[in-house]
Amino acid sequence: MVKLSVIVPCYNVEKYLSECLDSILNQTFEDIEIICINDGSTDNTQDILDSYLKKDKRIKVISQHNQGLSMARNVGLKNVTGEYVTFIDSDDYFELTAFEETLKIVEEKSLDLLIFKLINFDADTFEKQEKDYYEMNCIKEIIGDSVFNQEDIGEKFYYMPVTAPGKIYRYEMIKDMEFPVGMIFEDNPFFVEVMFRAKRAYFYDKHLYLRRVRFDSITNSAYSKFYHMIRIHNMIIDITRKYGYFEKYQTRLYRRKISQIHWYFTLIDDEDDKEFYYQKMREDYKKCDDEYKSSEAFYKLPRRLQNFFNFAIEYESHEEYRLKTENYDLFYSNYDLSKENKKLKREINALKDLNRNLLNSKSWKLTEPLRKLNRKGGSKNG
Repeated sequence: MVKLSVIVPCYNVEKYLSECLDSILNQTFEDIEIICINDGSTDNTQDILDSYLKKDKRIKVISQHNQGLSMARNVGLKNVTGEYVTFIDSDDYFELTAFEETLKIVEEKSLDLLIFKLINFDADTFEKQEKDYYEMNCIKEIIGDSVFNQEDIGEKFYYMPVTAPGKIYRYEMIKDMEFPVGMIFEDNPFFVEVMFRAKRAYFYDKHLYLRRVRFDSITNSAYSKFYHMIRIHNMIIDITRKYGYFEKYQTRLYRRKISQIHWYFTLIDDEDDKEFYYQKMREDYKKCDDEYKSSEAFYKLPRRLQNFFNFAIEYESHEEYRLKTENYDLFYSNYDLSKENKKLKREINALKDLNRNLLNSKSWKLTEPLRKLNRKGGSKNG
């Protein structure tokens, strides 16, 4: 048994694959296996994998018809022989000490899960850019340098980075798990279940994974598949139920679902895609209507989200929904500005009253001769 299995799904990445594989093979920690899944590439990805297969016996190559990222990862998981597992997307790369540093901590602290930081870099300019999402500042404030589990951070774990990369998993913990097939946002339910299973997790506050941001990636070309987010949220709710935490996190789950589904709706430009997405959203909300509105958790949501949920049920087209939600936000934005304006006017009037009272006070009148002398003295000195 090797110590670490590295799962590398590959699809049409001839431009980046060598850099990715070199960052794994040249690690300062060598007790690894690299499981590469060629997911039906039509470029030279397979040739590159074959050449690396000849170079290093730690590499395994599995070729299959194109079935998507989730299936590629699932195939990789089924072929693991390592004690621990990590994932990398084949256009990204690791810092060369990543495995040595993380596995030392994993073993010293007997961890089920170690999370480290990703940093984005531009595919064209190579400029690095930290992203708050991966920095996990809100989690650091709670756990500091301690081993933790989801109970320790409560509902905050729903806002942790869900990416499959950027983590070291104990294989025994995830060996029976799978990523949902044929969907984008597939990392979300996988990570939520991992957090419910992990008894000992740790956050290593260091950038060890470099994530290439390119406009032809899956997430940047998937607007027509954004409706998958609806099902993903329902899966997360089901997983939370499965582990007995639904009542505890119910309001947070509803809030997260309705707000994110609306946000993804606003990102879609194509009218046909937007209408299709909206009808999927509306269909889901209608199914959930009785359950949500019979629960106190729904009425603890911000009024805005309650209304957006109701608007989607009420209005038949995405255009009606868009206009209603935009007008709603515009009205309350103006309302908030009006309240702020009134508050400022009150403060100005209060200052005027204070100034008026000061000018009419006895002390001000008694000290007027002294102020005149001071002004004359200042005029002469000037």
